[in-house]
Amino acid sequence: MNVDLTIVRDEVTPKLRLLADRWPQEHRQALYAAGSVVQRLAMGNLSGRRLRARSNRLRSSVVTEVRGDEVAIGSNVVYARIHELGGEIVPRTAPALVFRTEDGAFHRVQRVSMPARHWLSAALEESWGKVREVFETAIAKLID
Repeated sequence: MNVDLTIVRDEVTPKLRLLADRWPQEHRQALYAAGSVVQRLAMGNLSGRRLRARSNRLRSSVVTEVRGDEVAIGSNVVYARIHELGGEIVPRTAPALVFRTEDGAFHRVQRVSMPARHWLSAALEESWGKVREVFETAIAKLID
């Protein structure tokens, strides 16, 4: 049994042009939708799943921004990074760090080790299947 496939250029070329014309907008929308999935999970992680917030400042600062062919999800709050990656905090200009704990007691220390809490990277890992689904839907929409 032979299978013959004939592609008529006059039929395919307009469809390819249409696909090329529509892809940038669809791609941008898919990037934003995928970023929003990760953003929602990250905000949930900042609502007690990974980090118990004392205020809503970090959670409310999480944004999704499409930049060309990429999507950025993050925060401009200065302590967002140390909560994600962990690290050590040392005094820069003062002789010591001073902070108050939940029991109301003040503590004076030379350094504080912060554990990584992965509120953002965990959101990306957890949502990877849904992110893939967003792009598969966008591509299917263009092809149909």
